[in-house]
Amino acid sequence: MAKIKIIQSDNRNNEPYVLLSRAVNSFYAKQHNYDYDFFLITDTEKHPAWYKLKYCLQVIDQPYDYFVYIDSDAGFTNNRTLEDWIPKNHKELIFINDKPWSNVMPCSGFFIFTPKAKKFIKEWQAYNKSHDWKHPYEQYALYQQDLSQITLIDEWQFQTASNQLIRHIGTHEKENRVKELLELCKSLL
Repeated sequence: MAKIKIIQSDNRNNEPYVLLSRAVNSFYAKQHNYDYDFFLITDTEKHPAWYKLKYCLQVIDQPYDYFVYIDSDAGFTNNRTLEDWIPKNHKELIFINDKPWSNVMPCSGFFIFTPKAKKFIKEWQAYNKSHDWKHPYEQYALYQQDLSQITLIDEWQFQTASNQLIRHIGTHEKENRVKELLELCKSLL
């Protein structure tokens, strides 16, 4: 069995959907004997979305086979293990595509990485600062990287689909975050 750590970060610690997402994802981690950490962002140098990369680099030297970053508006949807979901012949970073906006580009709101991804994440974090405060923030910088180094999974996350690993309730439907994450809580019990 692989040793896995799931991490999340946000600057809105008391926002109801953030608390629900933390509950869903920490419960999922506990069910599968994964470790879980939440990082509260207090820096304001750039948009909070960028800080996921800081925390990925902060944990990457810890003794795990895999690390998972999941946004605070997303949650695991079922009891599929990460070991069953991760493709056998994967690269050092695994992303789900960004559909419905793109079938061929990754979404930075959920990714799995190994310790060997350190160089990629450092380069991603160091990319031109023109998007520090401009949407799509760190995702724009991801698109500028050598994406031949990643494994891209074709799976829905921004709408409900059968057998999906995560449900990401993005800004385009932010009014549904609490409702959707409450449903995820119920489904995991």
